[in-house]
Amino acid sequence: MEENINKIIRQTRRYWYEDGFAEIAIGLLFSFLGIGLYLQKMAANHFGWLMVVIFGLMIFTFSSSLIVKWIVTLLKQRITYPRTGYVEYIPQQDNGGRWLVIAFSLGLAILTLIIPDTFGGMGSIVGLLMGMIMAYLAYRSGMPRFMIASVLAIAVGILTTYLSLDDIIGTAIVFSAVGISLLVSGLLTLITYLRETNPPKGEV
Repeated sequence: MEENINKIIRQTRRYWYEDGFAEIAIGLLFSFLGIGLYLQKMAANHFGWLMVVIFGLMIFTFSSSLIVKWIVTLLKQRITYPRTGYVEYIPQQDNGGRWLVIAFSLGLAILTLIIPDTFGGMGSIVGLLMGMIMAYLAYRSGMPRFMIASVLAIAVGILTTYLSLDDIIGTAIVFSAVGISLLVSGLLTLITYLRETNPPKGEV
């Protein structure tokens, strides 16, 4: 009985990622964060632009989780649920783990902004931590493809340290690499999902 319940829970979690929308949204988020961190580094010698970039990044960071959740839910309501059915997710059981990857990663971005060039190897630290969170996401969702992002995060993080890149640039590269990986994976998953499922009757 307990085994059947656990199986249903895993299938329910897996269903959230079957259309690729969550990956695309998170991938875009990470890519924008990577670009923002890079711009912050480039504006370091221009105080006015530096303040604009930093405050813009912080506002984006704190609001992005809600934005991503809203966009993904909207897309699922319009495309996924009419095709393959609606699943009710219980907030206290699911949302914490589902958005852990976003919250934790955004925390890393803020840490890099607050204490840049402190550890002398932030790229490796961020890569390792993001690799761990992606591996956890792969385990929790039952989607092995997240392991690709996990391995990539660790490898790119190590590379940034090997190349002696500063903390902000190294972190920006890790975020961008993982973001692009998730974006491509999500788009391929979405294309497959649309090919293998049928739209509601009446739609062309």
